[in-house]
Amino acid sequence: ESDTQNIKDAKRQVRESNYQEAIGLYKDALKLAPYLFKVWAELGTVYLDIKDYPRAQISLERAVEGDPTQPAVLSKLGLAHLYQNNTEKALDLLYQAYRERETHVIYVNVDPRLESLRTEPRFRQLVIRMGLSPTLA
Repeated sequence: ESDTQNIKDAKRQVRESNYQEAIGLYKDALKLAPYLFKVWAELGTVYLDIKDYPRAQISLERAVEGDPTQPAVLSKLGLAHLYQNNTEKALDLLYQAYRERETHVIYVNVDPRLESLRTEPRFRQLVIRMGLSPTLA
């Protein structure tokens, strides 16, 4: 089977919430074409969805290694770090995503996944730098 077919099948499995099947298909695609950094990002996203944060981190790091200017991947990698209680690294990645113009970073004030960061001084500084008003904790 081709890497393209595996990727199409994996995306379909994700839509149907068959995450383990999707993971297998993404891994098969990466065996054929380990340089497909977008696939590493998609695999990392699936791992985030199933709360396997160490594997999400590894996959998303591979995606960033291949293309460090993927701002959405930087945000997701930040979440993987945050969920593993690595607050400083999560904040570093959020700042980097902001610098790379990640479009969803504008929702930092209302994103419930970032709730644990709201009282962090660096998070509040990022919010202010973005021209937003920090939410009160």
